[in-house]
Amino acid sequence: MKFKIQILYFIISIVLFIYTFYRSEIIWDGERRDYYLIYYIVSIFFFILSLLIFYFRSIGLYTIIIFFSVVFSLYLTEFYYLVKVSNKNDKKNLSKKIKIFEKNNSKNYDRRSLKEIYNDSKIIDEKIVISISPENFLFESSNIFPLGGISNSKTIHCNENGYFSSYISDRYGFNNPDSEWDEDEIEFMLIGDSFTHGACVNRPNDIGSNLRKLSNKSVLNLGYSGNGPLVEYATLREYISPKVKNVLWIFYDNDLEELINELKSDNLKKYFFDTDYSQNLMNQQNNIDELLNNFIHKKNKEEIKKDYNEILRFLKLYKVRVNIKSIFKDVNKYENDISKDKLEEILNMAKVLTKKNESNFYFIYLTGYKNNKEDYKKNYFKDVKDIVRKLDINLIDIEQSLLSLENDPKKMFPFNLPGHFNIFGYKKVSEKIYEAMRDN
Repeated sequence: MKFKIQILYFIISIVLFIYTFYRSEIIWDGERRDYYLIYYIVSIFFFILSLLIFYFRSIGLYTIIIFFSVVFSLYLTEFYYLVKVSNKNDKKNLSKKIKIFEKNNSKNYDRRSLKEIYNDSKIIDEKIVISISPENFLFESSNIFPLGGISNSKTIHCNENGYFSSYISDRYGFNNPDSEWDEDEIEFMLIGDSFTHGACVNRPNDIGSNLRKLSNKSVLNLGYSGNGPLVEYATLREYISPKVKNVLWIFYDNDLEELINELKSDNLKKYFFDTDYSQNLMNQQNNIDELLNNFIHKKNKEEIKKDYNEILRFLKLYKVRVNIKSIFKDVNKYENDISKDKLEEILNMAKVLTKKNESNFYFIYLTGYKNNKEDYKKNYFKDVKDIVRKLDINLIDIEQSLLSLENDPKKMFPFNLPGHFNIFGYKKVSEKIYEAMRDN
């Protein structure tokens, strides 16, 4: 019995070590070694355990009972999260959205998935595309790291308001009327993530369009969903021009977390360590379009394997790991401290770049849906604000002023539920930004 248990633990340790090495060093080429560190530790633990069992007969049976009890408990918890928690909340929110939407509109809530609407739309318009975030290429080995989308195409984005938002992309794949690039002067260039991108509303209801209307001047929106500070800095580097009068860097609550992954990307670190580095993306749009179209085609084919992927996620205890990580997120304080230091360096480089370009630089802090006023204090605002003040960068404090915009800030979000801003929310935030710019 002792020998069999020893062999079992020895096999587990070897298989786990080989799998971890394969994922960490071959698939990810060492880029995510810190992520796989825990798996290395577990494999070593099982190897040591197999040696202990060889010398201490009594612990063999106890360890195998404990092992299978723990494994059974973890999978039971995974099943609970899968069936009871996530699905219950998602279905409850969706049911509420549908009820409100169909009560106030003559048409039905669009319940299709992104894949379904993409394939349905392809029948009508063969050139239609979907929005592909730059974050999909953080650890890809492609020759180009795209910072925008597919150019001059109707682009499907997302659905939080009962319909799928879409826009005609400009010559570089961003959410702008293409003619904005031909203006003699660009009043505002926006850098940011999905909120800047205009997630889940149509033009002219995004921040860029609202500012265009309020100022009656040219606005270039270079925001894209999933962006963090390093991608945003890279975007600024690639697309800024002497025509730009004001750069508005729109920072969102979770951007520091996005930066942690961005700093691990070989593709992006070149922008951080070499201030002269450029991909010359403005002259590579044909290659970018080809890369992104191939990516969409690949993803569409992978959807066929969705059921298989769900089973794999279950076997890998995906939801348990995510929830454990969220419970012990303070353990990541070291990473967060690093990202704050790097954010300071990135913002300083952005400030130097905009000054050299003779553009004004403004930092805008946005916050998202919160359940109550206390939740507004539970973010990185103070730390980020301290960095911005230290660098003497113009700060527009939407995070604080958002509370005074409305008695009930939830009205600014779809169906008063978590998500991006609704039409009303984007309008109010845009007005606040423009008011602050005018007073500056």
